[in-house]
Amino acid sequence: MSYVKEFTRFFHTRSDSNADEVRAYLSGLMQAKRGAKNLERMEEHVPDFNYQAVHNTISHSPWDYRPLMDEVARRADGLLGGAPHCRLVIDDTAFAKKGDCSVGVAPMYNGRLGKIENSQNAVCTSLASGQRSTLVDIRLYLPKAWCDDSERCDKAGIPEDQRQFLTKPQIALESVRHQRQLGIGFDRVGMDSGYGSDHPFLHALDRDGENFVAEVHCDQHIWIEAPWPHQQGTRPGKPLLHPKASQPSQRVDAWAAAQPDTAWQRLKVRDSDQGWVEVSYLAQRVWVVEGDVQKVWWLLAWEDPDARTNKGGKTTGPRRHYALSNDPADEDPRLLVADGVERNVVERNFRDGKKEVGMADYQTRGWLAWHHHMALVMLALLFLTQERMHTPAPATPEGPINITSGDITFILERLLPRRGQGPPDEKDLRHMLEQRIEKRLKDQVRRRIKTRATRPPLWPDEILPK
Repeated sequence: MSYVKEFTRFFHTRSDSNADEVRAYLSGLMQAKRGAKNLERMEEHVPDFNYQAVHNTISHSPWDYRPLMDEVARRADGLLGGAPHCRLVIDDTAFAKKGDCSVGVAPMYNGRLGKIENSQNAVCTSLASGQRSTLVDIRLYLPKAWCDDSERCDKAGIPEDQRQFLTKPQIALESVRHQRQLGIGFDRVGMDSGYGSDHPFLHALDRDGENFVAEVHCDQHIWIEAPWPHQQGTRPGKPLLHPKASQPSQRVDAWAAAQPDTAWQRLKVRDSDQGWVEVSYLAQRVWVVEGDVQKVWWLLAWEDPDARTNKGGKTTGPRRHYALSNDPADEDPRLLVADGVERNVVERNFRDGKKEVGMADYQTRGWLAWHHHMALVMLALLFLTQERMHTPAPATPEGPINITSGDITFILERLLPRRGQGPPDEKDLRHMLEQRIEKRLKDQVRRRIKTRATRPPLWPDEILPK
């Protein structure tokens, strides 16, 4: 892979170069069977694959993963950064693991499994512009039980300066600040309610001068009028240890439920392969309080009429989302709602990472090996993003159809040299790719028709401003 030559300098150590082994590993991430992109399967597909040398490069070689991750972030910034409404999106992802030796493994909630399971967890940062995005940082979450066990940390090779326990929002704050130090260009930070409901995190971002759109839990308390906490106690001149607000607060779900139907506005966020992504939304300036500090921020609420919440097997209606934003009062709230709706682009990065380039298929236990693997996954995802942006969309009777990450890996699986196989038949490859795109187009047309049939017949023409 000639692409790797641009990054060769990151794989040198004092006594050796690991560029050939890294090139073989990246080829394996692209070529091996989905769901089994480990060293054993890579060796079966990649010619001249030296298992022991590649294993040593990933697990033990002391090349530094952080400069490579930072270079990926800078190149992602060159592709996506600086564009209007470019944003940094924070989320975490889990990797199910058996046993207790893998670094950072512990019983914790695994979103893919929907339950608490033995897992590793990573806080990930994605740079997004529109529907294009790629990961620019991955940091391992280290549970407190690990930080308190020096012997266990020694066995996993965790550096001394990385053994301090940090919550996921604290890790996310470090990542955001690191991206600013690198000069990455983004307008605001997006996150789900797991991070948005952490008040110290939001106020730290606010103090740093970062704008954000942060989803919050439905029990988030806000004030419609200025709370102005009372500072005087029962005795004159004696301040209260815990200031009390002069106005009652209310939950965001209670506030949204109290709004009349006429207050909800419809917004066409963007066009997609399945038709317009449309939501109903509310926007209101509200007060939030942290200790004795009060701020006036945006409260946003929206619901997707196609996404419904099931409780006990019964359809209860569209799911509502709530978010806070510290953007100024003159910001168009439609843009903030759109950023909140589009936060899920990071989920596409997780999907592509795990499905296309083996993000979850590693068989490593140590700190260094885990970060080496994730740095190379970031590099592979950057390559896929770059190719998708630079590959012309095939023309169809329904209009151009976007090239996906799966299309790119589909081509690479057949174009890259394979052990025991000759060069591919380009005509046959082109035919298979055309069939793949034709099938996806038919699925999209069918979903568009279904969507039109299930949505309300009258939708206002309020479209997100360019």
